[in-house]
Amino acid sequence: MADPYPKLSQKTERAIYDALIEVWKSVRTAYSLKEIEQVYLNAGTAGVVALLDNLDPQIAGRLSPVLQSAMIESGRVVIEILPALAITTPAWLPALSIAASNVAQKYELDLIRQISDNTKAAVRASVTEAVATGKPPAAIARQFRSSIGITDSQQVWVSNYRRALEAGDKKALDYELRDKRFDASVRAGNLSQDKIDTLVQRYEEKLVIYRSKVIARTESLRAVEIAQVESIQQGIDAGHIDPSIKKQWITTQDGRERAWHDELHKQIKPFNEAFNNTHGVLMYPRDPNAAASNTIQCRCRLRYVL
Repeated sequence: MADPYPKLSQKTERAIYDALIEVWKSVRTAYSLKEIEQVYLNAGTAGVVALLDNLDPQIAGRLSPVLQSAMIESGRVVIEILPALAITTPAWLPALSIAASNVAQKYELDLIRQISDNTKAAVRASVTEAVATGKPPAAIARQFRSSIGITDSQQVWVSNYRRALEAGDKKALDYELRDKRFDASVRAGNLSQDKIDTLVQRYEEKLVIYRSKVIARTESLRAVEIAQVESIQQGIDAGHIDPSIKKQWITTQDGRERAWHDELHKQIKPFNEAFNNTHGVLMYPRDPNAAASNTIQCRCRLRYVL
């Protein structure tokens, strides 16, 4: 029987990416630049940042249906990757109950909150910097809008990129996501302020796409993995799956894998026992409770054996 998870993960990855891009588009167009400018004039930085107070439900409205659909489907098809002898109830069909899974519910809420908090922190940093450098209200409004969708650490990259452009520093050419069509002008150092603003905006646009792709890639795999593990646990608890089932870590070995995930390749553990490497412990690949260095863009899988 073919493994259904690669196709499910790919479908979920695209759906998560599309949902995030729709969120950023919706938030950016919720207010005109004139409206944002007026809010700043009336209420300052705090008032502008408060325009994002409804970001959590906006993300949830688009992302939650995608995550829940993927987790339900993952829980349903888990039977296709289990050893036949592990199924103790004939004709049993798994059906993940998200409502009964604290792990799945917490994962969804934490992800939405994390995306929202990181986005708000970036916008706050961007607006604060614009004010501190004496930008006029119209420019502050533009900077508010263009920073929606990146993280606070990426906002630091944007600030450094802008400074390099304004100083005529050739280090501006080291930014991988820059608009390379203007490299000759950057080398010549003859950029107007309008051109610098345009290049920075395009850099931010590419960062938004990059961040959305990274989230989609990691979380599509994480969502289906969590649902897979939770579905098996519910099956064990209900007496449909042999509790002695074991899990085996399978590392994607293509030259891009983490060295500390190679440490885990083909290790076998009891179902409820954690894997351990030099970066910490994980119950499964992309475990949301594990260190980011152990999970972000991880492509490992689990195999189940008796």
